Amino acid sequence: MSVVKGRRVLLSVSVSPEVVEVAKSIAKKEYWPLSRVVEEALREYIERHGSGNPSISLDEFFDRRVIMALPTLGHDPDRWPWKDTPDDLLGKIREAAEKWLRASELELQKRRGGVIEFKTVRIP
Repeated sequence: MSVVKGRRVLLSVSVSPEVVEVAKSIAKKEYWPLSRVVEEALREYIERHGSGNPSISLDEFFDRRVIMALPTLGHDPDRWPWKDTPDDLLGKIREAAEKWLRASELELQKRRGGVIEFKTVRIP
């Protein structure tokens, strides 16, 4: 497809007949040509995704130095592969656990009218 500056481009796409019929019906009610509906949809897509997808590439995903699965509250800590977990990730896990502990203690305090029972948890 060649583009001449200042001129419109003829675009051919494949769309299900049901979508086309509904879009035509709506466009007709709004006095828009279907090409304007498509152009607006493309502009919206560009606006939402133009700065790039915030996700990471598959190459980065499979590089263990970039990303690793994190435990959730439902994980059994005794079954987590601690030996394979890098030090920086251990620190992040610890920080997250401390935040969850503080947040849950505050919520319990609110629910009990300001009285909270602390249980000492020693983290080496």
